[in-house]
Amino acid sequence: MGQKLHHSRRYRRRKTAIRPIIGWVVAAAVLIPASYFGARYLGNRKSDVAATTPASQTTVTDAPVTTTPAPTVEATALRGVTLPYAALRDTAALKLTCKAAADAGNTCAVVELKTETGALHYASETDLGKAVGAQTEDALTLAALTDAFAAMREAGLTPVARLFAFKDATAPKKLADAKITTTGHADWTWYDGDPQNGGKPWLNPYSDAAQTYIVSLAEELYTAGAGALLLDGVCFPTQTAQAQLAVGNNAALSKAEVLKQFITRVHNLREDAPLLLCGSVNAFLGNNTAGFDGNPRDFGCTAIVPDLRLSALGKRLVIGDKKFTPSDETLADITAAAVAGLKVTDGPTVVPLIGENDAVKAAAGDAYIVDLAD
Repeated sequence: MGQKLHHSRRYRRRKTAIRPIIGWVVAAAVLIPASYFGARYLGNRKSDVAATTPASQTTVTDAPVTTTPAPTVEATALRGVTLPYAALRDTAALKLTCKAAADAGNTCAVVELKTETGALHYASETDLGKAVGAQTEDALTLAALTDAFAAMREAGLTPVARLFAFKDATAPKKLADAKITTTGHADWTWYDGDPQNGGKPWLNPYSDAAQTYIVSLAEELYTAGAGALLLDGVCFPTQTAQAQLAVGNNAALSKAEVLKQFITRVHNLREDAPLLLCGSVNAFLGNNTAGFDGNPRDFGCTAIVPDLRLSALGKRLVIGDKKFTPSDETLADITAAAVAGLKVTDGPTVVPLIGENDAVKAAAGDAYIVDLAD
């Protein structure tokens, strides 16, 4: 049954124990309040932004930014941990936390700065960032973020900024030219379901305005000192009934070509910096490419980040000729099989996103990102 469509004017709107790195986490806790590491990082709250700016007031322009290259790390050497953005507030404590993480063998730290709701955990100073106004109430200032990135590099870690791209329920309310609209109604907002039941609007990857919004944020973060970017939500909704997608200058392109075009735009900002793409392991394996119109492994990123956290794997998983029932006991075997199955000669580096687990890290190999909140 298809989703209900509504006019845009009417709708607004297994934890695994931390073991090998517990030493440096405990050391950090001496300097950071205990609640900081607790409760799955409650500081990472998300907020929606109401649509109050008329679409006619939105100007689509790339913000003029002069990039100051920050030190990077080779994709093959990416071994890191996730940090909540709240950890970036106290640079002195952050340095000690990152120094302990670096001493434990990590080379980078990942901080989510644009969430899957579209919320920004920093106050963007780009024209489009100001027009959308998606920053949370407790967002970092751009100056504070720049200082935090510098502190991370000084401690020996490459800052990696994580951005959700087109999976964004906030910007479509402010950027009329950037949203997915409904077939035959260019001024209507398309939702991926009934908004009264949690349906959300999306940015349209075909839209120059949507691409430019994300690219301008990426450029701003590079300028602030990010040494790499981790892109997520680089896809279309998995069901697009009555959605008008092919619009503007990109209308003649396939969905896969549009997503590749976007990734190329981001990559061209800093060709020396690793560009990571996060997605489901099934998508990268080619088992389920709904939303991509092709295997996202082939979209041109430096590295792919298959989500191998237990919570993301579902009830069954097929890798080659092997069938798995994901559980704590099978997770290491799944990780080893997935990494082996995704490695391609001259292809992107495989950097799985995993939970804190010794056996899983060993199975992942030299490159991985540990989600400490998982």
